[in-house]
Amino acid sequence: MSGRPAEVYNFEKAGIEGLRRGFGAKTDLRISFPQLRPEAINNPGSIPIDSATKTPLSFFVEDNSFDELVAKNKDCQLAVSLIGLPLRIQSSAAWKALEAPRFGLLLPDWRMIGDAKMIREAFENGKLLAAVVAKPGGAPEDAPATGDYRTEFGNRFILVTKANIDSLLASNSSLFN
Repeated sequence: MSGRPAEVYNFEKAGIEGLRRGFGAKTDLRISFPQLRPEAINNPGSIPIDSATKTPLSFFVEDNSFDELVAKNKDCQLAVSLIGLPLRIQSSAAWKALEAPRFGLLLPDWRMIGDAKMIREAFENGKLLAAVVAKPGGAPEDAPATGDYRTEFGNRFILVTKANIDSLLASNSSLFN
């Protein structure tokens, strides 16, 4: 959508470029946008957004939009969301399905998934493959990059997976609030 602040477009561009670099040229990367609620387009200020959310677009996305994207991309094995999950993701067919797609998340608002038990279950049953969260005490978002991308990633973020979800929940539960 046109007319948004430059940082919105810069964040999107950086996220997509990061996916392209991370997955490499051999991966068929498809960029899709979920449908927004009509009021999000016509009058975004009319939609109440929780001030604590890390993913404000979660409040603008139509409830069934991820199901529609999955239906249009049936051969997709992994869906990576750079904007969060819809508010009612738990009731969506895409989330409930035991088969693909699996999900990867960037800086998620975990409340869309639920409590610690529900987050753990999402990793255990394979619905969530990975999530990138801000590293507590990590380099500030606006700090210039000084090393290679892997070093920079490690300085700023934590990759949450099935292999480390239990230890992270035990040692740093604040990551999941």
